[in-house]
This record gives sequence, structure tokens and C-alpha cells, in this order.
Amino acid sequence: MAFDAAGAAGLEQFTLLAKNARGRACVALIQQVLSNKKLFVFRELLDMPNVEALKDSEHMEHYELLRIFSFGTYNDYLARKDELPDLTPQQMNKLRKLTNIPYDTLIQDLGVSTVREVEDILIDTIYSGLVQGKLDQKSRCFVVKYAVGRDTRHEDIDDMIQKLSNWKAQSAEICEKINTILTLAEKQEEEEWTREENIRSMMAARAGERGKGFASGAASLRSGEDFAMYAEAGPDEGRMFQVDVFYTAKTQPDYLDSALIAVLQIHLEEKTSNGSILVFLTGQEDIETLETLLEEYARSLPADALKLMVCPIFAAMPREQQMKVFEPAPAGVRKVILATNIAETSITINGVRYVVDTGLVKQRSFVASSGMEMLQTESVSKAQAWQRTGRAGREAPGICYRLFPEETFEQLPEPLEKLYALGALDNKGKLTKLGRQMAGLPVEPMYAVMLLKATELGCAEEALSVVAMLSVESIFYSPRDKKAEAAQSRARFVAYEGDQITLLNVFNGYIQCGAKQRNKWCRDHYVNHRAMTRVESVRLQLKGYLEKLELPIDSSFPDIDPLRKSIVAGFFLNTAMRSVTEGLGGSKTAYKTMCGRSEIVKVHPSSSLFMRNPPPKWVVYNELVFTSKHYIRSVLVIEKEWLVELAPTFFAKKNSSDK
Repeated sequence: MAFDAAGAAGLEQFTLLAKNARGRACVALIQQVLSNKKLFVFRELLDMPNVEALKDSEHMEHYELLRIFSFGTYNDYLARKDELPDLTPQQMNKLRKLTNIPYDTLIQDLGVSTVREVEDILIDTIYSGLVQGKLDQKSRCFVVKYAVGRDTRHEDIDDMIQKLSNWKAQSAEICEKINTILTLAEKQEEEEWTREENIRSMMAARAGERGKGFASGAASLRSGEDFAMYAEAGPDEGRMFQVDVFYTAKTQPDYLDSALIAVLQIHLEEKTSNGSILVFLTGQEDIETLETLLEEYARSLPADALKLMVCPIFAAMPREQQMKVFEPAPAGVRKVILATNIAETSITINGVRYVVDTGLVKQRSFVASSGMEMLQTESVSKAQAWQRTGRAGREAPGICYRLFPEETFEQLPEPLEKLYALGALDNKGKLTKLGRQMAGLPVEPMYAVMLLKATELGCAEEALSVVAMLSVESIFYSPRDKKAEAAQSRARFVAYEGDQITLLNVFNGYIQCGAKQRNKWCRDHYVNHRAMTRVESVRLQLKGYLEKLELPIDSSFPDIDPLRKSIVAGFFLNTAMRSVTEGLGGSKTAYKTMCGRSEIVKVHPSSSLFMRNPPPKWVVYNELVFTSKHYIRSVLVIEKEWLVELAPTFFAKKNSSDK
């Protein structure tokens, strides 16, 4: 994306040759330039008089091809392929590289260490106007549509200077932030070093000790009730063995640090058994951090200790790597499984005798203070804690170490604010008629209200399809060698009204094919067939629940306004209004949430509404995503009047000033 000085210097010899080359000789020169492995800048050659003369000659297509290499994209070439010269494989690969940059290349060039940092930088540059493009997370690359360094023409210079001035004006603030980050990094490095030294000392001191009590410099635990007592009063999946539960005496300031110490103590003290240890963490980042620490300390274990085999598992991990957690540990080796809540109920791992529960989970939840549903780390429910405990007692008696005090467990909250806001509870906390109907649907409360409203508005068929599509991840996929074709195919489904209608278009296209043709349809349209099979199953189950409630299941298609209204009825708490805020590079479109405490958010680049111009005034969204900023995803365009119509008490009172 930056100006290629070496490439520009290499082009000079060709510009000299172009002064005397005409007609076919000029065409041959262009072919040499486009095949040169070291050249990626072509603007000066394009401006040469003899090259410009090709525009009005029989060789015009070669001039147009050079223009695409200079200012265009791989997609531009595909759109005009029939009228342009054929490319050699080398030229084709070169044109792709001009506009499809792998994340690994960006990580190296930008000097960062994670994909998340790369995506944060890319999103900032997109909003600043320096780059236009798309983050292809499936293929781990950035697809460039426009970049200042590559596509700037003479008439763009004034605008570019203005952008650079804006960057310069903010440089002092940015430098100050960088200094702050460096200071924090140095402090964190010092704390990490201190922590490592403490743990090494602890390991050395306790290597020869033995004891059933779970104690450490960070935590002192005491015995609680066993799982067998709970199993008598609650649901029981198969036979359960007794599981002893231990709690910390105090709240732990660093749950990762505590989990590390807990695993090492269990491993050093429980030498008579090589039972596996299952650790529940919040997500991939925590898992990878603890995995690195455990593997480092495993190299310093006493000679008589069992070896450690660390096995991470989380949803985004490739299936073949996930399967490693199910393989039995070799003799003389203890397996440590680092998992998210995927291991609570979704899978069963044999050989687990010890569970370490951080008591935390990352999930979408309703925050009363902001009136929004957010993806955040929070305490597990009591039911989740017992599910985790039960993983230690599937095959034999086990032990669960909870890294929080027993008082914390007894006070775990069960939030009701969202149910009240949706009308499922009255002001006395009792279920309303709507609440009883919602209880009959196995979906999140907002989706339940959406489905029930859809039965009233005569669009339940469409609502079932949308809810089922939103229940799965990765509907689309992009093969590395067919990214442009996949993007073009996906564009056929994009709806002006937003992401939910886009998903409905995909489902309708899929379902209209015969059952035997659907696999081929998915391949032709770069749609995940396994995900769509799951969508069919979820939709069928949800339809069965509506039928049990004896509710009408009708279709309003092609009229989609009833569907949009039903989504508003369920997700009015996730309403946002267009706002203009000052951001990097000038004034940029953002949205202000309308319920609870106002938040400034932006449309996520993965949304079909990200590049819409002009942006819609009012939207509702399904999900709020946090990186370095707040982004909304699964976004739908709505009419302001619908809010008063579908949530009159809430919006007539709160937003009467916005006419």
C-alpha cells in the first residue's frame, strides 16, 4: 500500500525506452513491465505520450490493461476480461497481490504480533479515508479497493495533503499515547518477571511436599459440598461420581495467574494419578497465554514428576487440532485441557479427574446501565458452575477447584432487567402472557419476541429463516485462489435493507433448490453447506415450537417490512441513530445508541451496510463487538416511526424530543 521507491526506480529504464517505442513495440514494452517481478508502480509509464497514443489505436486494450495494473483491482480485470488481453499466470498472480495482502505480510511489515492488532490498524485506516477495502477474515487477508499510495492522481493531491495535515495535527497525541503504552509495557514486563520468579520458587519449595489441601501463595482453599449432593436435586446426565469442591479463601486479582498455580500444584501433589486436568477459561487469548506459560514451566519440572501435555480447545480451532484433546495421554504423561465453555456440555473428554474453574465466561449479555447487549467477560451462573464441576466426575471420583470464594458462588446474580424491558415480566417480577410464550421457545429473549411478533404480522416463515441463519457462524467462505469470484457471488445476495435481509436472500436461494442440488448450489455460491444444513435443522425445530404454541406460521414475502418490524419488536433495545463524530482523518459517520447510556458505535466492516452511502439514519443491530472501538454487527435499516409503534412506552417517553 505504501509507495514502492525501488519499483519506481526500476521503471525508469522502461520510461526511457517508451520515448522511442510506438505501436507494437510499445505493446511489447507494456508486457515486459507487467511481467517484471520487481515492478509494482506503473503510473509514470502510463503518462508517457507514446503509451497514451495507444488509447486511440488498435492496441487500446493494452493501454486499458496497464491502467488496471496502475489504478484498478483484480475484480476490475475480471469484469472486463473478455475485452482485455489474456494474462500470463505470472501476471495474474501479480495483479492479485496488488490488491490482496495476506495478514502474515501485514503483521511483518507493520511490526505487530497479532491478527487483532492488524485488523484494528486496518479499520482505523479505512475510516481515515487512506484505504478502501475489506477484511477477509476467512482467508486471512486484506482486499484493497483503493489506497492513497497507489491510486492517487494529480487531481487528488489537495485532498491527500489535507488528510496528511489531519494526521500531523494528531501526531502529538498519538506519540503521547505510544509513550504511555511503552511505559505500561515495561511495567507489565517487570510484573511478568516477578510472577515467574515467584512461581519458580513455589514449584521448587513444594516439589517434595504432599497434601490434599489446595493452598498457594495466591490462594488458600477450603472444602465445600460435593457434587453428588447437588445431583440428587438437579438434572443428571448419566451416572455421576462424587466430586469434592474447593473454594479460595479470598477473591483472586489475576485469574490466569491463579489458574497457572492451581494446575502446577495439582500436577506436583497428585503424583499417584495421571488423571487429566480440565481448565475453564474465557476465550482463545486466555487459552493461548496459559498454554505458553505452562509449556515454559513444564521444562522446569522436577525429574520425578509426570510430564505435562497441554491441549487447548476452542470453537475457532481447526477440527483436526480439536481432536487431539480426545486422545489418551501416554504413560507417564498428564494431559492439561484448556477450554472455553464449549467443554461444559457440548463435548465429553475422557480421563478428566480435576477441574479448575475460573468462574468466568465470555458471552453476550444485557447491560442495564447502557441498555445494550454486549459480548463481555462475566461470572458464570450457578448452573454453569455445576456443569463444569460435573466434568470431573464422569468416570470416577474427582476434585473441582473453584478460583473464587464460596460467598461469591452463593451471590451469583441472575439478571432480569432485559426480561422486564421486553415485557416478559411485570413490575412485580411475575411472568406476563408474553413471558409465558417466550418461555416456550428455546432461543434468547430478544429472538423469542421477534418470532412471536412475526406470527402476529404474518411473516413467521421469514423470521424463522433469519433466526436460524443468525444461529450459525461462517455462512460464506472464500477459497484462497477464488476470492474475487466468492466476493462477486456474495454481492448478489446483499440487500439494501441490511444484513438480516441478506441472510434471508441466501436462505431463499438455497431452499429453492432441490434437496439433491443444494450441495452443488453451495459450492457454486461459496456458501458453507454444513452450516446451511445446520440452519435447516434449527429452523425445523423452531417451527415445531411455534406449532406447539398453536401460533400462525405465514409468509409475507416479497414484502419484507413486516419482517423488519418483527426484528425491531425484539431488538428495539439495540437501536442506534446516525451521528457525526470527529475521528481520525476528519468527520466520519458513527451511530449513537438510543437505550440506556448513550454509546458511540460504528458499523462493523463485515456488515453489508458498512460502505452504504448515504448511511441510514436509524438502525437496529444484533451484536455489539469490542476491539479498540465499539462496532455493531448484523445491522438492519429501520424507520423511526416503527419504534414508537412497536415499543410505544419505551420510545415515546425516552425519545420524544427527536422528531
